[in-house]
Amino acid sequence: MIREGIEFMSSEKQNLTIMIVDDEIDLAEIIAEDLEDHGYKVVIATSGDEGMTIVKNEKIDFILSDIKMPNGTGKELLVNVRNYNSELPVVVLMSGYSELTESELTDLGASALMAKPVSSQQIVEFIEKTFNLG
Repeated sequence: MIREGIEFMSSEKQNLTIMIVDDEIDLAEIIAEDLEDHGYKVVIATSGDEGMTIVKNEKIDFILSDIKMPNGTGKELLVNVRNYNSELPVVVLMSGYSELTESELTDLGASALMAKPVSSQQIVEFIEKTFNLG
């Protein structure tokens, strides 16, 4: 689902579409609302498989993905995105124990890792830094 950002924000931000991939839909919606308040368009996927389908069919500029999900993990999504578009920024969200280390995820092409719970401000700052909006 595509959610429109607030109209008075800069056109640079309005032209960016952020995809949140997380099976915890409540958390994804909270982050989406905060990103929309900052002027971004937001798409939510609840699995890596759904996220990859969206990447192939829509203009996505930035991905924020959980690592542990059913129906396509964050690692699988990361590998598939890198094979499809090596330039698309992908930030991986991790909570608790993960079978992968930070260096392994970075080697697979993650732009960054953020520990859950993550603040929306951290995400916004990373997006603005990535696209030189700050």
